[in-house]
Amino acid sequence: MGFSITYDSDSSDYSEDGSIQEQEQGDSNNNGGDSSDSHSLINEIGRDNSIDCLIRCSRSDYGSIASLSRNFRSLVKSGDIYKLRRQNGFVEHWVYFSCQLLEWVAFDPVERRWMQLPTMPSSVTFILGEIAIFAGGCDSQGKILDFAEMYNSELQTWVTLPRMNKPRKMCSGVFMDGKFYVIGGIGGADAKALTCGEEYDLEAKKWTEVPDLSPPRSRADQADARPAAEAPPLVAVVDNQLYAADHADMEVRKYDKEKKKWLTIGRLPERAGSVNGWGLAFRACGERLIVIGGPKYSGGGFIELNSWIPRDGDPPQWTLLDRKHSPNFVYNCAVMGC
Repeated sequence: MGFSITYDSDSSDYSEDGSIQEQEQGDSNNNGGDSSDSHSLINEIGRDNSIDCLIRCSRSDYGSIASLSRNFRSLVKSGDIYKLRRQNGFVEHWVYFSCQLLEWVAFDPVERRWMQLPTMPSSVTFILGEIAIFAGGCDSQGKILDFAEMYNSELQTWVTLPRMNKPRKMCSGVFMDGKFYVIGGIGGADAKALTCGEEYDLEAKKWTEVPDLSPPRSRADQADARPAAEAPPLVAVVDNQLYAADHADMEVRKYDKEKKKWLTIGRLPERAGSVNGWGLAFRACGERLIVIGGPKYSGGGFIELNSWIPRDGDPPQWTLLDRKHSPNFVYNCAVMGC
């Protein structure tokens, strides 16, 4: 939790493995239809037309599709079908979150369908988008860092980036307008909250400090001389517009790029509970903003998923997508599309 991480592409191959693996267990004694080694998929229409049909199917159905034949299964498991979807402009965004260590569930906000994923080994992480940037954090001695690195998931290579202007931890990161932004966090010799952010230009390979980019602290925290340890800033980008969730005042804010200031535009869902921001997820999901709030107490409750599609000038109107029983907070959350 000591560094920011984000990604600028909408691809992931991990999410479908859960349904595929479950299906394969039932396939050991049954090839699920055509057992031919032919690569034509659907013989009557040919391979290219078959793939053209498949990329238009909901990827939540790919587990069933993979059971039709070896060739379908190979196409899905290899990840090739997701690359083809991306190349042809077919992207579905799913929400992935964990309420217990190493256990993840996926939610399709369009079909409103839940999918239990296999337990994730501790050595495995999600395959992110085309690139991911890690910035800040602290070392094993607790020293706050100004380091940054970029990972290319397609080339599987790491590149060390120039150092940031300020060391910081507990920060958040987003891509916006083709640049990477590090927002908020804690830094300096006295480890105080930072109000500035940093912008990384991927072409110029240069960091630029951005004053007042961090969302303003809540009124409650401003009045408290020793505020409680907060979660990193809850920020998300939809349509190249930056939004933030104020967990204390239960407000949604939008960053005005021209005036370079944060404006309050409405309220968060009333049941978006958290403890100092921990346990509350605020994410972009395609054209939507997603808020996932958990129970405020240990021992039981519900995780609720709410969404809103931002429109210019309109205050947030949240739609409850679904709820799921959970004894714990949301530990981690990601949105990926393919």
